[in-house]
Amino acid sequence: MTSLIAVYTTTDSPELAERLARDLVQARLAACVHIESIESVYEWAGKLEHAREWRLMCKTVQGRYADLAAAIAQRHNYALPALYALPITDASPAYQAWVEAQTTPEPLAEA
Repeated sequence: MTSLIAVYTTTDSPELAERLARDLVQARLAACVHIESIESVYEWAGKLEHAREWRLMCKTVQGRYADLAAAIAQRHNYALPALYALPITDASPAYQAWVEAQTTPEPLAEA
């Protein structure tokens, strides 16, 4: 079976979070994307920041990571977006099969 991963990123815009989620699922780069509101504390340009952000958790397969990461980077509004993946272990066989099916590119239509 293919390795499942959860890819994370954050944005400061709920509209961008929604748009990214829809684009990634429609492109079959992610089977599902969770969006949640979070509070972030970080240093940027020498200044301590406290911001409301929206975290996206994209469930996909390892083989789609490069394309998914490129799609996020292309559409993202941050100069340096957080973008990282964590392995998903011990998923149920039925769930794993669903993620694999949802992230398999559809064949090109014949002319």
